[in-house]
Amino acid sequence: MKLKKVTLLILSAFCVLHLPAQERSNLQLNLAAGLFWDWIEGEVYLSGPFLYVEPKLQTSANTSIGLRIGAAHSTQIVQTVAADRFYIDNDTDRGNGVFSFVPIFDFYFSDKKYRPYLSVGSGYYFLTTSKDVFINGRPVNEALKASVNNQIGFLLRGGFNLYNFTVGRTDLSNMTIGLEFNYIPKADVEISNGDNESVGTIDTSNVKLSIGYTFGKS
Repeated sequence: MKLKKVTLLILSAFCVLHLPAQERSNLQLNLAAGLFWDWIEGEVYLSGPFLYVEPKLQTSANTSIGLRIGAAHSTQIVQTVAADRFYIDNDTDRGNGVFSFVPIFDFYFSDKKYRPYLSVGSGYYFLTTSKDVFINGRPVNEALKASVNNQIGFLLRGGFNLYNFTVGRTDLSNMTIGLEFNYIPKADVEISNGDNESVGTIDTSNVKLSIGYTFGKS
């Protein structure tokens, strides 16, 4: 149900903002995809793919503001806080996700063909998990479903927005290349056993590498 709501919001943003962007040069829409990595206790994990849609308003020649709407698949390694009582199956990976809505500010350092930029933002990260929790000493068929608390996080992003850029006969204008860091505080993993007991934590801070395209570029 939550995934359907996120999908509808993404489609609505694309339909409403893409057409005006063609008529008004200060409205833009950036679509990007790529891979991201997270880490637990110093070990780096390739989590999986992500996709985001970012409607933006160009506020000056060198600045813009926007809303990054993202969806990603996450490794989500759970660190158990009471290993003597619970076992968490970290190999279960049926639908671990991170959905984010992050207002963002972009600053472009030049209007040359490479156009480097730096972005900052802060917003809400919706976390889902498919991990199973087992109580030590009980049969394995009595697995409990876990839930994870949502978090407010921070984003720092840098990269290049290719501007009037061609390689041979290939026009790469409006392509974007970005590297971003998302800081998301550790989230509690809970089971519904009457008092929503915490059984562990998930650290979903991550680094993303993306390639995208901007519609409505001035």
